[in-house]
Amino acid sequence: MLERYVQRNSAWLFPFIAGLILATAPLMLEMITDKNPLPAWAPVAAACIGFCASGIGAAFTNTLSAKIIKLLVGVFAVVMVIMIIIKLVNLLH
Repeated sequence: MLERYVQRNSAWLFPFIAGLILATAPLMLEMITDKNPLPAWAPVAAACIGFCASGIGAAFTNTLSAKIIKLLVGVFAVVMVIMIIIKLVNLLH
């Protein structure tokens, strides 16, 4: 049963897992090396790419979990746009 689930949802599941791993990379690096060698924007950009790829994969998958991921990716995209706008406004002032 698990194999069938993964097979049906692999188009969005693998990019989603990759995005989660990349989003938590700074935390994992801090645990190992006691410092974070990555710039602050790198994990956010990598996670954004992974989550957007997950949303694209979910768009072509007709399962309930893909529909939930489509909703979450849409919310994530809106939050990211709002965060970018806030940062741009703060830079201008």
